[in-house]
Amino acid sequence: MLAPQFRQLCGAAPRPATRQLERPAVSPARLSKVREQLQQIVSHRVPADSKGWAREVLARADRGEAVSYRAKQMALEVLGKAVRA
Repeated sequence: MLAPQFRQLCGAAPRPATRQLERPAVSPARLSKVREQLQQIVSHRVPADSKGWAREVLARADRGEAVSYRAKQMALEVLGKAVRA
């Protein structure tokens, strides 16, 4: 048997029957609880002060802690301050 004949035979084979799964039933109470849990997760991940990290980097540098030059540079740029060495 040649390859083209083999491909033709394979293509003529019946496709397996598949059915789509039904969407699981979810109670409104469960849905509400999951939404509340997700909202708590999101609220903890989004900081109220989006520039707080920059102020913290500069505070660490002012305390004499080791902070990379690039981290200080980015913090100063975010806060709109002139880059200092």
